[in-house]
Amino acid sequence: MKPSYFNVFINEFPNEDEVLVYNARTQAMGVFDTGFAVLLEKFKGKSIELNQSKYQELINEGFCVEDIVEEEQILSDWFKENSNDNKEMNVTLLTTYNCNFGCPYCFEKNIKNKSVEMDKDTKANICDWIIKKIRERKIKKLNIFFYGGEPLLRKEVIHDIASRFFTESKKLGFEFKFGIVTNGYLINREDTMKFREYGLDFYRITLDGSEKWHDSSRFLRNGNPTFNRIMENIKNETEDVKILLSGNFTKETMPGFSDLIDFLNNNNLNKKIHSIDFSPIMNTEAIGCNSFHDACFKNMDEVYEISRLLEEEISNKGFKKSRVDIAMQRCPFKIKDTSVTIAPDGDIYKCPATVGKKEFRVGNAAFLNLNQLNSYILGREIWRDCFPCSYLPICSAGCYFKAHVEKGNMFAIDCPKREFELTLPNQIKAKYNELL
Repeated sequence: MKPSYFNVFINEFPNEDEVLVYNARTQAMGVFDTGFAVLLEKFKGKSIELNQSKYQELINEGFCVEDIVEEEQILSDWFKENSNDNKEMNVTLLTTYNCNFGCPYCFEKNIKNKSVEMDKDTKANICDWIIKKIRERKIKKLNIFFYGGEPLLRKEVIHDIASRFFTESKKLGFEFKFGIVTNGYLINREDTMKFREYGLDFYRITLDGSEKWHDSSRFLRNGNPTFNRIMENIKNETEDVKILLSGNFTKETMPGFSDLIDFLNNNNLNKKIHSIDFSPIMNTEAIGCNSFHDACFKNMDEVYEISRLLEEEISNKGFKKSRVDIAMQRCPFKIKDTSVTIAPDGDIYKCPATVGKKEFRVGNAAFLNLNQLNSYILGREIWRDCFPCSYLPICSAGCYFKAHVEKGNMFAIDCPKREFELTLPNQIKAKYNELL
């Protein structure tokens, strides 16, 4: 028997003389005395002998394996199973490239042919393509995330597509929900009540800090402010729909996020806001946004420390974080054809970040099958170059698009090891405390 390579050790937790061990592949957690945990860590991938009672428990939970060659094969099978998962289909659908905001850091700024709008035929092709995949894969649940641009500039597209899938879900027996990723300026209770009839689950709204900070980076195309109207829209919304808040911070705007959390708390919005998730703006120069470049983060340790402090503040003020799962990050590049992004012209991409970049196009909704690029991407097992890193089951060799942006090669390794070293211990502790 050999200790798994994928064990992560949290020393002196939950007690000073104990170690919490988390297995990144199985998600199992176990508390061991320090001496035994040291044994598991020191002899990763090497044979150890234990009594029979401990032996079976450690094997079952994944803390140990019969053989390391077997562990690599188990991981390979596990990745393939996730790639071919047919239970759920996730579609990010852009209703338009157009937007009523003029955010300086927008990654869609450089998309060519932004004037392309979704016409009647394309809308029908998209719906037909998704329905064919649902039938072919026997999908049990369909999630659509309406995106843009600003998706609410084309409310009729959302209505037509959502109403069709609501009807089809009753005929074919699958669950259907949808969310709208919006800047929040155009939401209103009347539209919400109509959308709720067809399965609206949430709005994801971006706020870049409190009023002063938000209005300096997320303004209308004519320069007018947006914060107060968005807040009024949120206050007027029904509690039947979830409001998920997100935000993008730089070194300069980070103080505004503490102010925003205080503002939300002081206005008794804890019940209205389902969850909050803030993200740093990284190197936008690489994706064509030079105007914001000097404010972007380049020091990862600085990013994760600020993120940790903001997460603590979110929790201390009684709000929830959106992303609490520490399981494998389900990168759409690594999932066969049940996780896609579809542009207004019907072009299909694997990831929202690649939309409009024709070299990343894997198909079009007018045709059922995806192209050879999709097959080629799925056939690459670059994770094998990372074996036996402890974090491999979580990151599966990192983000393909980030590797493309930063290294000019999507199949280069985008290694997030430092991120996991800084952030994972607190996430594991939080997950452990949740389970108590």
